Amino acid sequence: MNDRSATTFRTYAANAFDYLNRHRDRSRMAPILRNFASKLPPGSVLDLGCGPGFDGDQLRKWGHLVVGLDRTKQALRLAAENYPGPYACADIRALPIRGSLAGVWASASLLHLEPAELAHALRSVRQRLVPHGVLWLSMKEGHGSGWDFTYGKQHPRWFTYWSPQELDLALTDAGFEISESNSSAGARNTWLHRLAVVGAQAG
Repeated sequence: MNDRSATTFRTYAANAFDYLNRHRDRSRMAPILRNFASKLPPGSVLDLGCGPGFDGDQLRKWGHLVVGLDRTKQALRLAAENYPGPYACADIRALPIRGSLAGVWASASLLHLEPAELAHALRSVRQRLVPHGVLWLSMKEGHGSGWDFTYGKQHPRWFTYWSPQELDLALTDAGFEISESNSSAGARNTWLHRLAVVGAQAG
């Protein structure tokens, strides 16, 4: 783990409860999550970088089998206290998941990775998805990378920003077919949303 990643993880660990309270209202995400759920083939779903677990909980309420995965033990502790699991503590760059998945939900969880790390993570995700399996991800639009100080200068986070074209290329290079592509305005950034699928011939 590089210093930027370690610093970012420490920030999430120190601010896990604050993060839960900041993002507990999921009303804006509900239509996006519902759309993702409607595209899933039968099977289990991985909530990748699940944080305190609210999105996976909603998917479970809709009848899906969901495993939440996050690197931050403090966030997983809050998830277990508020929402039923199961959960796994692991780095998204080294997925411990065995077997096949119907879908992977990656809401603002891959945006701390450098381009080479993202390429590896996307290939790893694709290899674990069944044919016609679905990936949804959101990334911040922009160029380059740098520190964010939303939680103060003592708690920085490292972000990598993507143009729409760069993100699309990363997905197709990893073997995905982009099914839906859109964006939305956030408080500080424009968010890029992609729904990508694994083709029937993928192996």
